[in-house]
Amino acid sequence: MREIEFRGRTKRSGEWIVGSLLAPFEGNGAVIFREGETAALSRGGAIYPGWVSVDPDTVGQYTGLRDKNGKKIYEGDILGADNNVIGWVNGGVRGYCYDVVYIKKDVNDPPFSGDKRWSLYSTVQYDYPDMIEVIGNIHDNPELIK
Repeated sequence: MREIEFRGRTKRSGEWIVGSLLAPFEGNGAVIFREGETAALSRGGAIYPGWVSVDPDTVGQYTGLRDKNGKKIYEGDILGADNNVIGWVNGGVRGYCYDVVYIKKDVNDPPFSGDKRWSLYSTVQYDYPDMIEVIGNIHDNPELIK
């Protein structure tokens, strides 16, 4: 059974939290529910413990894959191998698949052969087995993909 979880950066503190995504909630953008969370969303006199408002642009889903260190890979993560940036994770491109959008300095560099994106699963399992590492994300480290 696949683990379904999301992460997003809170609007107030900028902290990253992980939990269940709730659809846009009464003008709050996106809301993530994290059981046991001390923060609460207050709306119209009602208190919703565990509900945290997050910036909707930062929300990313867990892909079901982990890097070589066991760290979960989310949409928006920047991946590297052998101290080189490979690309970043983009979801929903081809149905429910996750792709790596490659960052290339030269389109003739193998193994890319001019492709701009490829399946995340293939990249992690076949192209760079036991080498992929999450080195940042597109929200905190945009300079890594420029």
